[in-house]
Amino acid sequence: MSSHALLTDAERLTDAERAAIRRLLDAVSDPHLAWQHQALCAQIDPDLWFPDKGETPRPAIEVCLRCPVQKECLNWALDHGEPHGVWGGVTERRRRKMPRDRRHLHHHLPPATPPRRAAS
Repeated sequence: MSSHALLTDAERLTDAERAAIRRLLDAVSDPHLAWQHQALCAQIDPDLWFPDKGETPRPAIEVCLRCPVQKECLNWALDHGEPHGVWGGVTERRRRKMPRDRRHLHHHLPPATPPRRAAS
């Protein structure tokens, strides 16, 4: 891909998308965010976590429910006021409704999906 093509793609981003990318890049360089290396979302197309209007966030939420760092992810999004996408299995709409005091966070997380047993 040529640098011209990259510039053209970058020019198409909205200000909100640019800000989200900046936050992600900052997060990658933060040593307090080592948990992100364990995140299942790091192995999947990032577009899944930013569904377009009218698309269901359910596929992203299902991945989050299996993720070993779901709570850390959600806490990061809440602490930083992340306004876009699915973080820790919670959409931006649900995060806005969550209390700032997260002592009772477990009441707001989607129920964990138990692992499926292999057929006998």
